[in-house]
Amino acid sequence: MKRTSKIIASVALALAVVVIGLGTAVLTNFLMVRASNPNRYEKADEEWESASAALENIGMGWNLGNTLDCLNGADPSLPPVEGYETAWGNPVTTPEMIAMVADAGFGGVRVPVTWGTHMDEQGKIDPAWMDRVEEIVGYVLDEGMYCIINVHHDTGADGWLRASYSGFDAMSARFVGIWEQVCERFSDYGEKLMFEGYNEILNEENNWSDAGEEGFAAANELNQLFVDTVRQSGGNNVRRNLIVNTYAAAISDAALYSFAIPKDRWSNHLIMEIHTYSPSALVSTPEDGVGQTRPTQADRAAKRREIFRLATRSAFLGVPLVIGEFGNMWKGDEQGSVEYAEMMAQTLADFNITGFVWDDGGWFEILDRRNLKWLRPGVPEALNAYR
Repeated sequence: MKRTSKIIASVALALAVVVIGLGTAVLTNFLMVRASNPNRYEKADEEWESASAALENIGMGWNLGNTLDCLNGADPSLPPVEGYETAWGNPVTTPEMIAMVADAGFGGVRVPVTWGTHMDEQGKIDPAWMDRVEEIVGYVLDEGMYCIINVHHDTGADGWLRASYSGFDAMSARFVGIWEQVCERFSDYGEKLMFEGYNEILNEENNWSDAGEEGFAAANELNQLFVDTVRQSGGNNVRRNLIVNTYAAAISDAALYSFAIPKDRWSNHLIMEIHTYSPSALVSTPEDGVGQTRPTQADRAAKRREIFRLATRSAFLGVPLVIGEFGNMWKGDEQGSVEYAEMMAQTLADFNITGFVWDDGGWFEILDRRNLKWLRPGVPEALNAYR
């Protein structure tokens, strides 16, 4: 211990000499550069926040859906970045929108991002697109919230990233390339920025619950590639908290029991993610009318059983759980939406699980982003009442 103290004292003295040698003007410039982006910092490994602590601090989160995840149909009359950001009906994201989310009590924002549309044939991401992702990440972090970015509609029924070994080498190389570039851009961002490997990945047959042996194996392998790529990129990414989804983010027995936690050099820096939109009669709108708008006692009991099953599985696997998406469609019954939100919030709080409500600015809209008001004002209050 004495030898260590002497070494630390010597290093401190040497640093002091260097600082004096720099001169006041150089030192002032250095401090101004560091202060220009407070989201960039360095932190000792042993001080890095654990995955479970991060989720505890988030409490409840919100999704910036149908924005940076837009896949097609961009308005050609607009600049490319703006054209895609607004392609699915939402306005350009502003700091004021994100401030409303923070003021409502949410502790984090999940920012879904689609990358493939913005990559050239060599796999390079358009710098303007990367800049815009970073700008919105900054909006979130500047509000003191946690931020999650991912690979979103590159997966799914219309995506190129598949849980399949057909063309796996080329596909996985492209996937790794995305994360290499993202890691380089965000290397020195702090612990409130988290990465999510991929969203709702599907196999070639677009199965939503049972991918078969090959599909589950490919999904697990891609999760491992994601973790390895981030850890090898250096900087703060070495300790960054990372999120890995089950196949299709599904909660079927097949998806849960085929899901493998990637190997990681650290303990408690990985998070398991699933999505839940149930019961379907409550959260979805049937074609023949409005349908159910309020949860029944049977619904509440079923939700508790579901969350207990998920919590039990994550505990067995030794990683904390996050509900990356949940929500109910707007059916004109605000009280019904509030009761659904209360059911979800209380159940998740009882099992100490963090959730991110889905808001797509459309069917699942909660925040009216154009007019900066809550479409269903009782919902954010209900969601954050138990944290």
